Amino acid sequence: MMRIHFWRHDLNCRNAPPYKQTSLPSARDRPPQTMRLSALCLGVFLLGICLTEAQENDPNWIDQSFTYEDADRNINSMYLYTVFYANLSITYETNDGLEVANVTVPGNAEGVTGSANITEAEGCKEITLILTWNTTGDSENPNDWELTMTYQVYGKKADKANSVCGLLRESEKIYQYQLRKISLRYYLDEENFPDANNPGEHIEENGELEYFQITTESSYLCHSTVTYPVTDSFSITFTEYQGQAFDFFENGVFDTARTCEEDKAERGLAAPIIVGLGLMALIVLTIVVYAILRIRQARQNQYQKL
Repeated sequence: MMRIHFWRHDLNCRNAPPYKQTSLPSARDRPPQTMRLSALCLGVFLLGICLTEAQENDPNWIDQSFTYEDADRNINSMYLYTVFYANLSITYETNDGLEVANVTVPGNAEGVTGSANITEAEGCKEITLILTWNTTGDSENPNDWELTMTYQVYGKKADKANSVCGLLRESEKIYQYQLRKISLRYYLDEENFPDANNPGEHIEENGELEYFQITTESSYLCHSTVTYPVTDSFSITFTEYQGQAFDFFENGVFDTARTCEEDKAERGLAAPIIVGLGLMALIVLTIVVYAILRIRQARQNQYQKL
């Protein structure tokens, strides 16, 4: 007769190692609040430096500044400073219909300025930024494109303004100005305009624009990507635009920025999203903490039963 033996292993709770409950570190062991805040600020600062360097090294980042000099009045001040990304959209004709070409203005575009008698007292109510670049890379047969942007004083005080360039800030004279004119000279070539019907030089311009309206005490800032129509077949898209003309409090530094409506709208939409994400993160954190506490409590009860 076969006998089956069941071996029983008796647990002796008295010989079991004592249960140790893990506790959270005390306030004394935690890093001080100032240290955490300092680390956060340092991280934000380093991130800002990295983003700035990446922007400056971007081949499509345009950074143009020009200084006004008048030895008679002992003036040496900046009169135009602008930074941005720009993309040109041009509609052209082919045998199959209309096509749209998108051309990015390169960051190495050569910049010059011109205005109506910029160095004479009776002039300087407008400043023109001229950007030129070669799209072919062939110095012997260049197809030089030219983008012109004209900033002009407007409003009731425009007729009373004399020389706005080099205007001393302590004079307390404030004028309104805007981007009044944009023109583009370009070439319909096979590289940028495949199958174009009318190759060669073309010009698009509009001198009745009312973009970037601002006063001489401020700069115009727009982080958003915004497309501005110029003509029926030409529009320009700016991204990360900031510009100031005529009058500066300090050379090389933008004055107080006036934010565009598109940025304000994005901030208005971003606020509920940020709040919602914050609440979601708080809910998830609460669930995780609750689950951890439940697991620990279950383990503790199990040990107590043993």
